[in-house]
Amino acid sequence: MSSTIDTLKASIRGGGGLARSNKWSVDIAKRISGLKAFEGADGIVLAESVTLPGRTLGTSEYTTNRETLKTVYTFIDDPVTITFLLTNDYQTKKFFDAWMAEIIDPDTYRLGYKDAYASTVNIHQLDTTNKKIYNVTLEKAYPIVQSSIELSNVTENDITRLTVTFAYDRYIIDKSVDK
Repeated sequence: MSSTIDTLKASIRGGGGLARSNKWSVDIAKRISGLKAFEGADGIVLAESVTLPGRTLGTSEYTTNRETLKTVYTFIDDPVTITFLLTNDYQTKKFFDAWMAEIIDPDTYRLGYKDAYASTVNIHQLDTTNKKIYNVTLEKAYPIVQSSIELSNVTENDITRLTVTFAYDRYIIDKSVDK
């Protein structure tokens, strides 16, 4: 029994300890004139949670002699969500309203050009000393969903949050990060 526990301890120590889900940072490289969110650290400090993208391999089945086999033909990346705490000036909400209006104008229904509205989003997993240990870059990212915000007298002491879902062309794992 002790050899199994010692092996587990050695494995955790050898990996620099266990990764903490509350040690992360996110950078959004989008600027919208007239709005202060995400200029400097304002919006990023208000980010409450973020998801690292997942990936699913798309497969198709084919039959050979009596067996059905799967073969991989593509991959599908999950959208990324970030939840923000809202301040009383609603700057983060206004920022994403304006960003989504760049994508499709709510008055004219004109679509913008992707190169004009897409941006880069960087997500960093940090260790206990705040050193970056895993970085993901979302290329040509843009918001596709803003969550609805429920206002209620029942939740008078609750903080208002906004969850934004991002689509992106692809994500890149920064292989230069090493511990």
